[in-house]
Amino acid sequence: MTVQETPKAYSVYYAHYKDDRFMLPNWMQFKDYVCVVSASSQQEAIEKTTKIALNQPGAKYIKIAGIGFAKEEWIDEEKWIDTDPDYYREQAQLLKNRLEAKRKLDTTW
Repeated sequence: MTVQETPKAYSVYYAHYKDDRFMLPNWMQFKDYVCVVSASSQQEAIEKTTKIALNQPGAKYIKIAGIGFAKEEWIDEEKWIDTDPDYYREQAQLLKNRLEAKRKLDTTW
């Protein structure tokens, strides 16, 4: 694990689960669960995100899904970021349409 001298902004994506084996999703919504925190390492960013995420009502277990960099102005170490669920519905519909078109193409052979 590398630690920088100066903390930087990390975006940490996660998912909620009802069980510690991560088999039963806790919320079935089209949205991102993401926190943006300032940290000196990815591990510190994950630890801060875990504390923030488990403060959500109904939160029991979370699984980290990914980590990336973010802009300093996005940092909020008190709350997760509220994302636009319509964006994810649109993207899911586009993916569904592509898969359906591929399935039809595959079955015509």
